[in-house]
Amino acid sequence: RVSAQTTITSLPDSHGGIGDPEDAGQDFFAPTDGDSAFSNFTCYIGGAGANVTFVASLYPFSSSTGHVTGAALYTSSPQTVNNGALGTQFSFTPSTPITLTSGGEYIFVFHQTSSGGDIQYDDSDNYAPGEFRDTPGTPPYTSSTWSPYTPHPTEDIAFSATFVTPTPEPTCACGLIVAGMLMSRGRRRI
Repeated sequence: RVSAQTTITSLPDSHGGIGDPEDAGQDFFAPTDGDSAFSNFTCYIGGAGANVTFVASLYPFSSSTGHVTGAALYTSSPQTVNNGALGTQFSFTPSTPITLTSGGEYIFVFHQTSSGGDIQYDDSDNYAPGEFRDTPGTPPYTSSTWSPYTPHPTEDIAFSATFVTPTPEPTCACGLIVAGMLMSRGRRRI
């Protein structure tokens, strides 16, 4: 393969917005072309009613049950989006790419940690395999159901997600080095 990067996206956005007082997210499938290490999620959001502080997280997910299927694989530092700033770009990049299951389903979620406002998500309808979902639950979402956003059940958050080829785990040749040293030490010249 020539490429070492794959991007899935729902862009361009429709220049509209979906306001949601609950925790919300976008579900998606990891690429199956070998680039299954999650390296970035970019979206466009704004605050509605007040500045909104939030954290973003990545979870394994099952759309058939509407539940996360494991612990958060990534959680951002707290972010703040300003009131009325619809269309503000936010990018979330883990310190090292996170290897996901090829073809596995995941959800990138936004948990509002402040009150008095809602996150307003730029929307799109260009990523058919996934959709915008929300839940009244809170992290770690072990018993929360994520439902398609009722007023707009086929909508997506305007997003792009970038994946790279996973870096193989380094193998340790330590045992071979030590064995070689011991063998050479055991040989004496006469």
